[in-house]
Amino acid sequence: MRFAIIYRPKDPPSAEQMPEVIQKMAEWGQKHGGKMDTFEFFIGGGGLGVLDIDDAAELARMITENPFTVHSEVEIKPLVDPATGIAITQEAYS
Repeated sequence: MRFAIIYRPKDPPSAEQMPEVIQKMAEWGQKHGGKMDTFEFFIGGGGLGVLDIDDAAELARMITENPFTVHSEVEIKPLVDPATGIAITQEAYS
């Protein structure tokens, strides 16, 4: 299944903590970034990743290991491709 994982800042790290958190984020990106179709940062803080994953435990591991998880509101949204989404909506409203 494809998912969008959206991070919104909630309780940002202090300026003193930020170098360590950024270093851990770089390490996290090296470990998990290749599993994502998209891995982007928002201007002003936060970001998103889009990945195709069948193992809920692996998704939980990725979220838990992300150093920004404790500082963020994390939203996970299942995705469907546009053609499938349109077909389902048309069927529902016909």
